[in-house]
Amino acid sequence: MSVVACLLYGNDQQEYEPWPRNKAILCALVVRLAKLFIGFLDGVCKDKFEFVMIYTRLMYESCVNLRFLIAQDDAQTYHDFVCYSLSSEARFLQKINSNISARGHRLPIEERMIASIERSFSASNVTIEEVVGRKNQWRQGLDQRARKVGLDDPYLGLFSLPSHAVHGNWEHLLRYNLEQKDGGFLPDTSWHPAGPQVFGGPMILCLETGRIYLRHMFAGDASRLENELADLEERFRVVAHLHEAFLQARAQPKAGEE
Repeated sequence: MSVVACLLYGNDQQEYEPWPRNKAILCALVVRLAKLFIGFLDGVCKDKFEFVMIYTRLMYESCVNLRFLIAQDDAQTYHDFVCYSLSSEARFLQKINSNISARGHRLPIEERMIASIERSFSASNVTIEEVVGRKNQWRQGLDQRARKVGLDDPYLGLFSLPSHAVHGNWEHLLRYNLEQKDGGFLPDTSWHPAGPQVFGGPMILCLETGRIYLRHMFAGDASRLENELADLEERFRVVAHLHEAFLQARAQPKAGEE
């Protein structure tokens, strides 16, 4: 995914044109996927399944948002994405200004925070008035965006269930942070290993998304890389199928053990 994210159009002098804002959003989401994948692999290799679940959820959300933006492919959807993303900064700026008004002067730390927020708004080409109190399609749930891009089927497995690990819900506490004993519970500070089956869903989803991104951004000019991603995706599907067959075979009683 890092290779996919770093593709740019260039000329004979090997000079590369930077992406405009809307295409940069798509590129940045692929960069994010590459970074999340590194964290995902780190959790797998270090037998820390608790982290793997968090990264799985984050990768799914990024894939849905990326594919939704590509599917809609209109200026308003991109603009709404940016405005919704800056809504917390807008509310924070309002809080800072309210504190300044009540106090009668600015503190140095407030000067720095205001400057930082204003830089984000300037780079994003939006104003605070566009962000605060206006209708925005990104306020709809992720499940609705997932449905619109055909990713509602893996929603429960790759987003809802891993959300327990993000929020610290009871199911996550019960399975990974407590040990049941004598009708009660003891703390469990051990880490839990991640089995091979955790790879299939997230990896296939990311590879599919990478191919969609390449087709949208390069219109066939990156077909060789698209084919390589498709080949890798098929390999993951075969491995997932074989591993499931192995688990089922292992669960069957051997002859004479019935």
